Amino acid sequence: MAKYLLFGIILVISNNVFASNECSSKGTSILVLLVQGKLLLCKNGKNIDTYSVAIGSKGYGKKEEGDNKTPVGLYPLESPRKSKSGYHKIIPIGYPTEKQKAEGYTGSAVGIHGPKKGFRWLGGLNAMVNWTQGCVAVSTTNKIDEISSWVESEKVKIVELQ
Repeated sequence: MAKYLLFGIILVISNNVFASNECSSKGTSILVLLVQGKLLLCKNGKNIDTYSVAIGSKGYGKKEEGDNKTPVGLYPLESPRKSKSGYHKIIPIGYPTEKQKAEGYTGSAVGIHGPKKGFRWLGGLNAMVNWTQGCVAVSTTNKIDEISSWVESEKVKIVELQ
């Protein structure tokens, strides 16, 4: 059984232009703005850092294994760990939730990670095109290390998406 941190990731669809107040009312969490391709570290409702990200190659709205879409919703995160599939480090996302499983959603191995080993040399280009199989990917190993350290050091809570 996976041990979950008291942490949430909010994957939201927003047609609004990215604004610095996106973290307001989100507490301490990670907020991923899928349309804008941004990952925000929110602390006490304030944006403390922003990262460019790539998402699933087929966009968002994951419902089944292999659809290459990134899920939308509120999810617990597992502790960051070294990846066994060439991604340096990964922060596993608890997709699908029990409610989603009951609704027939399938899939696994969704998380936040950096670029795969052979593509690390591309740096910021790794976040310019949506290329993942449903994960959220930052551009460099340094960035996933920063986010992982923040996840481990902060006392955070799950924030409900409304």
